[in-house]
Amino acid sequence: MQKNSDNREAVQNRVKRVFTSPWFGVAGLFFVVAGIIVPVVLYFASQTERELVYAVNPIRTTVVTAGQATELAVVHRGEPLGDIDITAAQVAIWNAGEQSIRQENVLQDIVIFTVPSVPILEASIRERSRDVSGFRLVATPESLAFGIVPVSWRILEENDGASVQLIYQGTQEVEVRVQGVIEGVRGVKEAKLGVKIKTPEEQVREQQRNRWIFGIMALVYGCIPILAVVLTFTTPPERRRLWLALAISSVIPFAIFIWQYFFVTAGLWPPFGF
Repeated sequence: MQKNSDNREAVQNRVKRVFTSPWFGVAGLFFVVAGIIVPVVLYFASQTERELVYAVNPIRTTVVTAGQATELAVVHRGEPLGDIDITAAQVAIWNAGEQSIRQENVLQDIVIFTVPSVPILEASIRERSRDVSGFRLVATPESLAFGIVPVSWRILEENDGASVQLIYQGTQEVEVRVQGVIEGVRGVKEAKLGVKIKTPEEQVREQQRNRWIFGIMALVYGCIPILAVVLTFTTPPERRRLWLALAISSVIPFAIFIWQYFFVTAGLWPPFGF
């Protein structure tokens, strides 16, 4: 019985020596610093490459609804279209990466297209980041008839792009997509503008508010391990385990809030608007 008690006491002493060892504090400090640096480095590293993205404005305009416009005649290029649905949609295309995208970097033409394929009656550029980028539409009557609008440019530097308006024959259920291949990039990425939104302005305000919340929480949880490590070396040995445990336990929520701030709530938005 005495032997078991001695063994238990010896194990407790070894555990106590481990937790009160300066090396344990150094290890805790290392994990704290790593929790701060790694997410930030990963975020900025992901922004250094070409990244052509597009976003479809979630708010569409119904120009004509079939069966409701009895006094309105729809004529396109001199030809009456009859009683049909006509909808207007806006899609923005821009370079969200830091590396410029030149026309010679385009391995497969970048095209805007509808799913299912419906005729596009008109395609126009509503907003352009800079005229010097040379962003333009190269659609033909044949391509528009199949619901396809090819786009071209001279160079797209960071945040360069344009917002394109499509007036097509169909309802709001018709999807608008963009495809093509850029050198060093698998394809054109669709930017998720956020969850269900009321208006784009409300979505932006909510996103900015969430970033503030996650930023403040990350700051709070980032200070806790630093304070705990400092107290570890300035308090009596019997309290060091408590501060070290607090420092280690706060690393995980800190990393989560950092991830939320840099990746989840930092959704892309056309820098020049729709």
